[in-house]
Amino acid sequence: MTAILAYASPGVAFVAGDTKRVTAALPATKVHRWSTTVVFAQAGNGPQLSSLIGQMMVCRPILGESLDGLKDAFKQLRKTFHDQALAAQVQSRTPQHVDTSGTLLVADAQSGEVIALDFATGACSSPKVPFGTGGVAQLSAAAAAQWRSHRQQLDLWATASINACTGAAVAWPIDVLITRPNDPAGALTVQRRHQLGWIGPSDTAFVA
Repeated sequence: MTAILAYASPGVAFVAGDTKRVTAALPATKVHRWSTTVVFAQAGNGPQLSSLIGQMMVCRPILGESLDGLKDAFKQLRKTFHDQALAAQVQSRTPQHVDTSGTLLVADAQSGEVIALDFATGACSSPKVPFGTGGVAQLSAAAAAQWRSHRQQLDLWATASINACTGAAVAWPIDVLITRPNDPAGALTVQRRHQLGWIGPSDTAFVA
């Protein structure tokens, strides 16, 4: 399990995630850049989702760097990798420990939209609040509570929200990633990895 969240508004796309890896001590990277306008984060079956994302990136020059391009890549490739997850579950001696679910949480700076793509079903949905969450269930409430005080400082909002969910399934460091395609100084993408206990100050690139 993990904790990921996303925010978007026209001109800004932001994602964040913890780095807990169940099967190894080294941290995992769960936030990704699709283009200068689209960033996304993953939660769920780590091996198969990471393989899926790798193949999606291969298709990017053909399908395009827009949100629609990412959605098309996911649609075309998802079933292959989900079938592999199901096969691994059947073959495992401890099938209850093989996660066949997953989410790609996507933020688009062009449309100002956040969407969630379901690994198991292929469904696409949009949150009813200004941000989206994925992974552990308690993250939604934590993100809503932190939104009141940190909504303009996205890196502080994300780390405080994810920190509230740390435990067996969620852990520091916490990655934050933002893209600003229309920044006055030129298209800007900034990624940071915050270590245990980071509380700011907020990076100016992350002030929405």
